[in-house]
Amino acid sequence: MKPFTAATNWDLLRKLCETPGLPGREAAVREVVDQAVRPLVDGVRTDRIGNLIAHRAGPEPAVAFVAHMDEVGGLVTGIEECEGQGYVRFRTIGGIEPQNLVGQRMAIHGRSGALPAVVGSRPDSVVKPEALGRIQPTESLFIDPCLSIEDATARISPGDGVTFDQCLVLREQMIRGKALDDRLGLFVSIEALRRTYGASRALFFVASVQEEAGICGAPAAARHVPAQAAISLDITPARDYPNVAAQDVMTRWGGGVSIGVADGRTLSDRSLVAELVALAERHRVPHQMRAPGGGGTDASGFQLAQEGMRAANLLFPTRYGHTAIETAHRRDIEAAIDLLALWIEKAS
Repeated sequence: MKPFTAATNWDLLRKLCETPGLPGREAAVREVVDQAVRPLVDGVRTDRIGNLIAHRAGPEPAVAFVAHMDEVGGLVTGIEECEGQGYVRFRTIGGIEPQNLVGQRMAIHGRSGALPAVVGSRPDSVVKPEALGRIQPTESLFIDPCLSIEDATARISPGDGVTFDQCLVLREQMIRGKALDDRLGLFVSIEALRRTYGASRALFFVASVQEEAGICGAPAAARHVPAQAAISLDITPARDYPNVAAQDVMTRWGGGVSIGVADGRTLSDRSLVAELVALAERHRVPHQMRAPGGGGTDASGFQLAQEGMRAANLLFPTRYGHTAIETAHRRDIEAAIDLLALWIEKAS
């Protein structure tokens, strides 16, 4: 496979992924998106809840696509003292399995900036024999900033945000790091806008907030997006690895962009799905169908907007979702950019 090149702005993906942005705290990510998208559209605004809405003028009816800015993480709930040291208790936002937290590097976003820390747990040597091998619940975990109790309480407060502390790695076909969910969606959207600069159809791009907190931002934005069809861009599990039964493999890593048929919140519009499949087949874009399953995306927020909107999902097969090392395949991301750009051009 060819090396990562400037033809696609991979540095933008790195900046998006490494910028922290918990639900309700997406301002830094929104600034990165704004700077990247503003030269490609005719107008950009931010609504009251924090969604960024970009508009490109042209003949109606308009089309829309959406990706969310927030990432999974946590919030500080308190600080405990032990032997003069300060240990941070926390709760997660966005559904992180506790076994994916232990030993991970974290950043605590306190009043004086980001503090490096690590998630700790009780060692096996002090766990009762009958509890050995059991997954410790999040409530029993703690974050260790390696500070005295005095320094910890002076620099950290309940309500401070906690994110994974991880750099993006680009190597051959692999894209690995934190927050691929859903900075990949933002990246694909911006790249497709760049490749279709000059397309004549009216369109809207929404960078939404608080998807990981219950799909809160997209419905608010959709009320102000007069489009006839919308596509949500997000990750989807790639479980084609050992110890997973064939019927549980919804998508395959490296198999191309995934076109979603149904999830736990949305039945994709059949005509829109057919349109995407036809485009992919005609232009030989690697693609696969995402088998119906659980989860949900911002598509549900657009589908119910105004008088109803045709909606579907373009998804990126990703291993190890909601961890510090979410892993995507370059082929799938490039296919997603190609297919979204083709859809924009077709609408034009």
